Amino acid sequence: MTTTPTPLDLAARRAEKDKARTRQRTRGGRPIKKEWATTEPMRNEETGESFTGSGALDDITAFYAHYMALPSTHCAPTMALWAAHTYMTEHVDVTPRLVFQSPEPGSGKTRGLELLEITAFEPRMTMNTSTAALYRRIEGSGDHPITILQDEFDAVWSRNASPGSEDLRALYNSGYRRGATVDRCEGDGAKMMVREFRVYAPVAMAGLSGRLPGTLQTRSILIDMQRRAPGEVVGDFRSRAARAEIAPVVSNLGAWVSRIGPMFDDHRVALPAGVTDRAAELWEALIYIADRAGGHWPDTARAACRHFVLDRRGDDPSIAMRLLDDIRGVFETQGVDHMSTPTLLKDLIQLPESEWAEFFGKPLTVRQLAVKLKPYGVRPHQIWTPGVGKVRGYSLAGEKSAAGDASSGGLKPAFERYLTAPKSPRNQESA
Repeated sequence: MTTTPTPLDLAARRAEKDKARTRQRTRGGRPIKKEWATTEPMRNEETGESFTGSGALDDITAFYAHYMALPSTHCAPTMALWAAHTYMTEHVDVTPRLVFQSPEPGSGKTRGLELLEITAFEPRMTMNTSTAALYRRIEGSGDHPITILQDEFDAVWSRNASPGSEDLRALYNSGYRRGATVDRCEGDGAKMMVREFRVYAPVAMAGLSGRLPGTLQTRSILIDMQRRAPGEVVGDFRSRAARAEIAPVVSNLGAWVSRIGPMFDDHRVALPAGVTDRAAELWEALIYIADRAGGHWPDTARAACRHFVLDRRGDDPSIAMRLLDDIRGVFETQGVDHMSTPTLLKDLIQLPESEWAEFFGKPLTVRQLAVKLKPYGVRPHQIWTPGVGKVRGYSLAGEKSAAGDASSGGLKPAFERYLTAPKSPRNQESA
């Protein structure tokens, strides 16, 4: 007896055919071709509406742009791709943290979380929760984790932060990769046992700039929000009305991403040149979604990736990196390969607009200089200065070993490893 296939049967057959075509076209490690885009219309079984993945992403992007004054055209599409990836996190290896930050309150950061609360998969908004409660909530969500929306992270990681803030940082750090767990003891006395909790989950955060731990920054896509300029108008946001407005699109997006999610492992995503290592991990799922959407999305996603990764590199370097860069400038300006510590400090303090003249209220000290340079393998040692003799200082090559066959503690390796090509006018006179 012949039975009529159900819509679910047909969807399963389409998925199997897609997998077979994917394996054929990515054989040998070749990148996905444009014809791999899932541009054919789908039918939402809940609403009966016909739609495409590209159309759903376009509508979500327009929704964000209507209610937010975003700093660049790359932000709303990135938010849409990030929201889309929350519907397939059980199939990807890494989920990037999405961060809205600004120097001052009233810049639209929380609005970003409110819009994601309407559009992301199983969102949970939190401001002040214990780490224990959070990883139990993640564990309780099963194989497809909930989406965590953390507001006011500047209060969590402030100077007066509670001891639990370090545990929360560790959870968000490790939980960006699938398979991450924490072990906790449960029970009393002889009945106590170790239980493993999963902590892998997508996380979006909002807070004031400068408060996000550095380890989280490297796992994040950072959107630098600004206050609206005079004449810059956004839609009047009302949560209930906005939710009703976008609900059909969210349903379409979830249905489409749920279809393409299981095929993620069969694809090799071609990332923009220069996007490697952790940045490549963070953007892989987002660009995969764009490739499957087709249309303008593959180009739009890669342009956003270049903007947030390549254009941002070198922005806001750490204080130690700024010190290292200024030391390089002093050595190049003086045309020397070694300097005594007092001379180096004097030249650093006399730099135009020097931040070392008022380093926490006082000029940079010998000890502070050594402490800041030590993590880079740079150490002070005995150098020879004409007219003075042997003094403590720093050199490009470093100090030779007792056997005289090797050097260590020099500045040159640190310059080469941690600093980009000089951009200061003092180094660009011939340009």
